[in-house]
Amino acid sequence: MASKDIDALWLSTLTPAARPAVPAFRPTRAPHEVKADTTARISRELIDAQTEKRHANTARLKQARLERDAGEQAAAAAAPVAPKAKKARAPKA
Repeated sequence: MASKDIDALWLSTLTPAARPAVPAFRPTRAPHEVKADTTARISRELIDAQTEKRHANTARLKQARLERDAGEQAAAAAAPVAPKAKKARAPKA
């Protein structure tokens, strides 16, 4: 029975669940990498904000255009169609 316990202990050290959650060492990042990541994050936030604003403006303009078109179609459907006026011909000489 003691050998089974030793085998179980040995196998548990090989499984990923038994490994410690914290790595043995933490890699340090160079200052220029930190600066580049900060710049990239800020630029992404600005671009995302501008994109969001542009999409909101486009949606607002599309809604206004659809409302205008619906109003024009309703007005055209409500107005009676007038018959065309005949052109007056010039008398022959």
